[in-house]
Amino acid sequence: IKTGTIFENSKLPLQKWFMAVYLLANNKKGISTRQVAGYIGVTQKTAWMMLHKIRASMPQSKEKMSGVVSIDECFVGGANGNRHIDKKVKNNKGRNYKDKHTVQGFVDGDKKVKCVVLKGTQDDDIQPSVVSVIESGSTIITDEYPSYVALGSDYGGDYNHFTVNHKARKFMSPEGATTNPVENLWSHLKRMMYGTYNWISYNHAQK
Repeated sequence: IKTGTIFENSKLPLQKWFMAVYLLANNKKGISTRQVAGYIGVTQKTAWMMLHKIRASMPQSKEKMSGVVSIDECFVGGANGNRHIDKKVKNNKGRNYKDKHTVQGFVDGDKKVKCVVLKGTQDDDIQPSVVSVIESGSTIITDEYPSYVALGSDYGGDYNHFTVNHKARKFMSPEGATTNPVENLWSHLKRMMYGTYNWISYNHAQK
């Protein structure tokens, strides 16, 4: 009965697997492998394997998003200013986050979420990602970052685009559009980073 599932060939009792699924699914800020190991009585390495298998069984939908979608990106990694002097990254200012992962987030009107780890914040990183995730003809809401303002014909996108000027301390466009849904997503993600995971490598960031 376990054939073809994440439980196949596992010597662990299904009760432990189900407990791990429950713990991961019901902790809004995530849960560490050490916590899971302590709760269900396995080693930390076993808990690490279990959580990765559970995440792999819940991939993002490949279906494109449509309707009204708010978009933004954030940077995953500790603040450079908070680091010890021998760990600070030199010439790391503005949007040039050499040591961080760029994560692009999408939230639609039904509060469905998608996140994509990008290599950077250039047009060639941001724009193809938007076109691959959002159905042409949809309404998108972004901040004033130039890569979003210029989004469109070069990558095959055709969107009804509203812009919120955050630099001017505006949080709603003249039409009443806002990026608050995706900003809320980042608040949860960052609470998870600060309180649970602390650091995530680029190789595991998309998971």
